[in-house]
Amino acid sequence: MRYNTTPLPKSEIELAVTLYPQEFERFQKKALEEAVAEAEIDGFRKGKAAPELVKKKIGESRLFERASVLGVEDTYPRILKELAEKGPDFEPIGAPKVHLTKLNAGGGLEYKARLSILPLFQLPDYKKIAKVIFEKKEEVEISEKEIVNALDWLRNSRAKEITVARPAQRGDRLEIDFEAAVGGVMLENGRSQNHPLIVGEGRFLPGFEEALIGMKTDETKSFSLAAPDDYAETGLRGKTMDFSVTVRLVQERIIPEPTDDFASGVGKFANIEELKKSISEGIYADKEEKERLRLRVKTAGALAEKTALELPDLLIEREIAKMTAELKSGVEGMGMEWSAYLLNIKKDEDGLKKEWQGEAERRVKIALVLRQIAKIEKIEPSVEEIQEVTNHTVARLGIDGAGFKKIDRDAFLEYNTTVARNEKVFRFLETFTENNYE
Repeated sequence: MRYNTTPLPKSEIELAVTLYPQEFERFQKKALEEAVAEAEIDGFRKGKAAPELVKKKIGESRLFERASVLGVEDTYPRILKELAEKGPDFEPIGAPKVHLTKLNAGGGLEYKARLSILPLFQLPDYKKIAKVIFEKKEEVEISEKEIVNALDWLRNSRAKEITVARPAQRGDRLEIDFEAAVGGVMLENGRSQNHPLIVGEGRFLPGFEEALIGMKTDETKSFSLAAPDDYAETGLRGKTMDFSVTVRLVQERIIPEPTDDFASGVGKFANIEELKKSISEGIYADKEEKERLRLRVKTAGALAEKTALELPDLLIEREIAKMTAELKSGVEGMGMEWSAYLLNIKKDEDGLKKEWQGEAERRVKIALVLRQIAKIEKIEPSVEEIQEVTNHTVARLGIDGAGFKKIDRDAFLEYNTTVARNEKVFRFLETFTENNYE
């Protein structure tokens, strides 16, 4: 056997492989042996027919095809192993595209295999880039208003609701039946029953909740409102919507006062000041995490921008497929059909994929850069770190025992290992705000 490699654009190579006649004969014999073992011919038990009879029944061409498959399956992995031994940076990805260039009984087998490989590239001075960005970390500040707002949200979440017979007021919890139409035509999803809302929260069209003030249980009211120019449903912007609303339930919400008793009821807090302190610490931690994420995203983008490399189409296609699957899962998780979503945004999958091309390339580039830094700095996550990330992924996605049976275990492990490794890479890069790196 002999082979040679030819570099191609976009981090691909082409293998040209030749199996000499005496080598290819081994695979022809094996193909015939397989055919004999599986052949069912009248007058013979399965696997006992004469090879010549089997060859005559299935035909030379089919035997040649099978022999060529066996030849490729045997030689291709061996060639990849040899190439990897010659250059440890040689890392093929995905399955090759193979086509036969010569196949006959006396002339052996020749084929070409086109495959993608991870690109070789030079990293920029990633330590310096990280130092410049992470040194510009913004100091976290917390206002008294933020603490008060968080405390108010907590108080509202603990409100008691008491059914009353009086007219609805601002702050009440209502349950309503409503219908919405434009020009006499009922809107899609424009009808609901026992729909809950709190008057004054502003969750509905501007003016809708105010129109309910003063209504009593079982009272019906019709009114019209114009959708604002920035309304979420773009097709309804500026249009007049006609509503018919019946109040089914009015409840007064009794919001607890921010007392020491309230604080002790929320958790193990001796007084309201301890609760406020805990709220402040929580807001601080959340802001710190957001700032850390902002700097990491900025660093990753800067590293990718300053790194020159050709990206394999295969990796970009995989990333676009991943982005599509993530969006589809999110849409279906909200109870909307994927086809209905595409119709609503007036696009098809091909259109979305074209739009995502640039973002997919950026993501792939960042992933390769982080992977290369980990390789150079010998950064690898421990088993415990991988397990911690895995537990977080399971909790975030809500995967249960039945869900585990449906996932690709190897791919799941690879994903969580990558996340854990990238976390360590960013922690490594963040140290250069503290070190005197020049």
